[in-house]
Amino acid sequence: MRLTLDSEELDPPETLWIRGAVRAVDDAALGAQDVKVDDDGLEWNGPDGIRKWRLILIEGNRALLYGHHVFDSHTLNHKPAIDLLADCPKWLPVQRLRSLMDETGIGFVYWWVNGAWRYSDYPGEFVDDGLYGGVQDVTSDQFIVDYGSQDRGRLTAFLERAKRRDVDEAAVEALFSGSDRADVAAALACARRAGLVVGSVLPYRPVPRRRPR
Repeated sequence: MRLTLDSEELDPPETLWIRGAVRAVDDAALGAQDVKVDDDGLEWNGPDGIRKWRLILIEGNRALLYGHHVFDSHTLNHKPAIDLLADCPKWLPVQRLRSLMDETGIGFVYWWVNGAWRYSDYPGEFVDDGLYGGVQDVTSDQFIVDYGSQDRGRLTAFLERAKRRDVDEAAVEALFSGSDRADVAAALACARRAGLVVGSVLPYRPVPRRRPR
């Protein structure tokens, strides 16, 4: 199955962000680095090394989602080569993305604009870019609840708090109740960076002023 931007299967960026951020909070508490929120967005590294992607929220109700799936991203070695940035808007960090393509490979580049996900056209034949295999972990709440390290009931409750962006220290402590190895302070700091804490804001980055040459 290929997840296309024209379908309604890929949720808006804020929904994907919140799900991924909940997993990042879980990882932060346990000292893991598979999912993290840093100064440049949310990064997801599959523990098996098969899928990797990054989501960046950008001012003006925009977003950028890019990454790859080792087995599913047929765009990586497609002949003839597919330019994933051929039709991209001027506000994308093109130079940076092209550098990443050369260094680590990128199988898909999607951007959110005017309330929809977009991407550059692929050849007429069917090409799987690995999007579905790459980001499937955040395509539903159930994935987050089922594959988190904590009790499903507590994760569900925390996820609902995260959606309302009213997480506080008590909510984090409740999530890791009974876990003697959880770093609550680190988890709370991650939740704050992600914009899930009461009074915080989602970390939208400024729009680049011009497209690099």
